Amino acid sequence: MTRWMLSHLLAPISITLTTAGWAWAQPKATDTPADAARPSTGPAAAAEGAPDGSAPATPEAEAPGPGEAGAVAASSRAEAPTGETGEAASVPEEVNSTPAAAPAGGVEVEPQRAVAVPEPEPERLPGLDALGSHQRHWWATMGVRTSFVNDSGFDPFAYGDALVQFTVGGGRALVSRRSLSLGVGVLYDVGKRSADARGDATSLLMQRVVLAPRIRNHLWARMFVFARPAVGLLRTRARLDESASGATLEAHNWGAAFDLTAGAEYQAYGQASGEDPSPRLWFGAEGGYGWGQKVHLEMSPNDSTEGPERVAPLDLGDLTLRGPTFRISATVSY
Repeated sequence: MTRWMLSHLLAPISITLTTAGWAWAQPKATDTPADAARPSTGPAAAAEGAPDGSAPATPEAEAPGPGEAGAVAASSRAEAPTGETGEAASVPEEVNSTPAAAPAGGVEVEPQRAVAVPEPEPERLPGLDALGSHQRHWWATMGVRTSFVNDSGFDPFAYGDALVQFTVGGGRALVSRRSLSLGVGVLYDVGKRSADARGDATSLLMQRVVLAPRIRNHLWARMFVFARPAVGLLRTRARLDESASGATLEAHNWGAAFDLTAGAEYQAYGQASGEDPSPRLWFGAEGGYGWGQKVHLEMSPNDSTEGPERVAPLDLGDLTLRGPTFRISATVSY
């Protein structure tokens, strides 16, 4: 009778210990395969190995090894109270989360980001409807004007047909509308040629003063093309040093002058914007045709002549200064 009672009292304890040992023996997610393969030494294993009806042997207390920490935690969960059916209550498994390693010094360093440096915007030229001071300005110019005179009256004073003159002038642009503008200026040309006629030294001085309106069309802010008529006066002074008499003979004449030229100018220096007046440097070239009124060269002694008085003047015929002309110039505007 006593044996029967002991067997019925110990049977639930044996079932409980067997279930706990099975749960403790299962490998955890964080356990390594080596830990799972290691044989269990807990009380559940002893209970399984003990014969039916005998009390389990108590193992000696020992510190868990480095791989047994997970097993000990599983055993503690397995020994939790069971339900009425004898099954172990389910306990949620712990999540093995490894915190991110902090940088050296304990200070989080943000990654450096490349900073884009904006490029400076190029200076934009104004449109043809906003040229401003590119059109309406004062200007002063200087240059070289070359004419080719194919006239027999010019031969006693030059060995060739080229007549080179220095040019200065100035003016003002008066009105403008989009790319077109109209201005007016004054030009002064002066030049001299010298040669000899039948052994006597000769020279010819030419001066021109012309009123020169100019119409311009800007291709863009820094460049324009133009057409320029010019009308004015031409003054010539012919001189001959007569070796036979030692007298100096001269002829002074006035005549009309007219030019019709076309060309272009380019801004080499100055602001691109035309909002405010500013100094600018332009280089230009033009070509066309120049015409001078015919004059008669009647050479007479001047007042400073010493020696025997000449009875009759020396007639060198007519002189006509006309032909193709070309000018290069540098202009400052403001």
